[in-house]
Amino acid sequence: MDAEWFVEATSGSAVGLEAREVAWEDTPLGHPGTWPHALRHAVRLCFSSKFPIMMVWGPDLTLIYNDGYRAMLGTHKHQAALGAPAAVVWREVWADVGPCSTRCSAAGARRGTRTCG
Repeated sequence: MDAEWFVEATSGSAVGLEAREVAWEDTPLGHPGTWPHALRHAVRLCFSSKFPIMMVWGPDLTLIYNDGYRAMLGTHKHQAALGAPAAVVWREVWADVGPCSTRCSAAGARRGTRTCG
């Protein structure tokens, strides 16, 4: 991974180190060197926090999360969740949460607002 900012942002985090191994260029997000500043800032915040953070970005709602959230995911889901579409990771509940998540993303809103329910 040649994106210097990404190497720095993922240092000191077990999931961050694993994020370096994800083939991001095969996701809608593309290579981290091409990510917009807003996504870079969110990733830095995510990996530097001890508080569980899971974020989704892009048209497929690609998952990025930190060590705290990994514990919430559990070992089985974590094995394939980092860099995967939310609909794949949460397929067992996607029929319930998918429409709201998609609506929130399209509106640029966060969960819990009137737009998202």
